[in-house]
Amino acid sequence: MESEILINNGIQGEETTVYFISQDAVFPQLRPTCYIENLQQGDQILRVWSEQSLLYNGNDRNDLWNTVVELLEQAQEQIIPVPVPDVRGGTLFIKCLATIKDKFNRTRTISSQVVPHTILAKQPVKKYIRAQLKSDYLHAVVYKRSAFEQFTIDGEPIFDNGVGLYRISKPSVSEIWNWKLNAETANTDFEKRKVIASQIPEKYRNEDPDLYKGLPDFTLKQIELEALQSYGTGSYHIPKKSGLSRKWHWVKGTQNDDYADACLNLLKEVSAGKPPVGWD
Repeated sequence: MESEILINNGIQGEETTVYFISQDAVFPQLRPTCYIENLQQGDQILRVWSEQSLLYNGNDRNDLWNTVVELLEQAQEQIIPVPVPDVRGGTLFIKCLATIKDKFNRTRTISSQVVPHTILAKQPVKKYIRAQLKSDYLHAVVYKRSAFEQFTIDGEPIFDNGVGLYRISKPSVSEIWNWKLNAETANTDFEKRKVIASQIPEKYRNEDPDLYKGLPDFTLKQIELEALQSYGTGSYHIPKKSGLSRKWHWVKGTQNDDYADACLNLLKEVSAGKPPVGWD
């Protein structure tokens, strides 16, 4: 009888090959085993290795990771390491191979069938998502974009005018499958918007130094409101000169889509114990 290699999924008492990235964005612990059957008397195992690839090709993606893992023991049965370097999902294909020398010093290589493992993800609790967002204003932005939803009930990533809870337009594979990185992208983007907002007064002064002489910088609150409005259209503040003092100051503009005010009203309702549908 010919020697052959079998791969078991490594989950005791379960036949399933569907696994989930945890709510804490941790890749599942896989412990597949490689077993070489029907060794003949005098056979010597020279090398055992595993060829692995993880492919996600949904939603016009083609995210592929692959590697070759050398199994250090020349044993008949052993656990196959799965060294996926980051949090990602899709279909993980595992194949095990072995080179065997018989008692006549002839070598042969045998291969297992390719065993697929489906990797999906669990939607985190929404309050955990808000805890990762560094501004209450971002709570409102992310709610308006996605209602804090990164994955479907079936564990698939959501592609809907962008990807994940922040609806990123050109996400990395990690931003698709790791909701914490998706949230960190939201934090980083909001900080960039604050920097841009803080430069608005200086742009006015540079464009017409005589006209806007004495125009003050934004306060921190004004910077945050201007950054918040940047998710919509138009500016939140416009410069206005006082009729009496002839000093410049900033007032709320009217040529915008009220995005920031809608967010402020939403947060006020949440504070009053009246969160919108889908908040939790």
